[in-house]
Amino acid sequence: MAFNARFPRTLRQRIRKMILKRMPGSPLARPLITAGLTFENMLLQKIPCMLDASARAGDQRLIFLDADAFLMRSVEVAWDGGEFDMAVTLVDQPEWAENRCSVINSGVILFGRRRAHRDALLSSWISATETCREQLREQTALVRLLAPLAPALFTVGNRVEIELTDKRVQLLSLPCREFNNTSREEALTSNARVVHLANAAHNLGEVSELLERISSYPHEPDKRPAFVS
Repeated sequence: MAFNARFPRTLRQRIRKMILKRMPGSPLARPLITAGLTFENMLLQKIPCMLDASARAGDQRLIFLDADAFLMRSVEVAWDGGEFDMAVTLVDQPEWAENRCSVINSGVILFGRRRAHRDALLSSWISATETCREQLREQTALVRLLAPLAPALFTVGNRVEIELTDKRVQLLSLPCREFNNTSREEALTSNARVVHLANAAHNLGEVSELLERISSYPHEPDKRPAFVS
């Protein structure tokens, strides 16, 4: 995963990929496999972290942001159409293929006030990761869990209801472009509410420019988002 997915293709990466494909049991492959498993397990940790945050938040709204995601403007507008238990962000050009599932970006997730319903979703998500064997297992498992239960969810703006562990759970889909923008080109020019510098947070120049922009925003006390971060 670490050598095939999000990172630019380099000669070193291609050599590693050849080793994994042609000599998967060799001593050369073992550290590569360990690195890939470490990467996947690191991503999986976010789900129990959200479950813990849900307990701490109680009946308050909750938002999960990856460490490289920046809240640029209030996300309160997501609740204009009413309450929901979880809102996910959909990518512009989804891919459904096995081991190339790119439909939801789990770097930004909004949760409503009902803790029992949040917990039902998160517990089901954890269970789904235990059987998922695809790359980017953490967010792929969520897609594979929800797709048969709520196919209409995968159209931006749709609200759907599903039943999980005897709870009627309300789901909402939001556009990544507005609520989870991962475009490095658009990060400082778009009107995105959340900018997500996926794999670019190490670039001090980009992050410094973004932080400078955030610090120049006028204070809007009447538009503060109602969530726990």
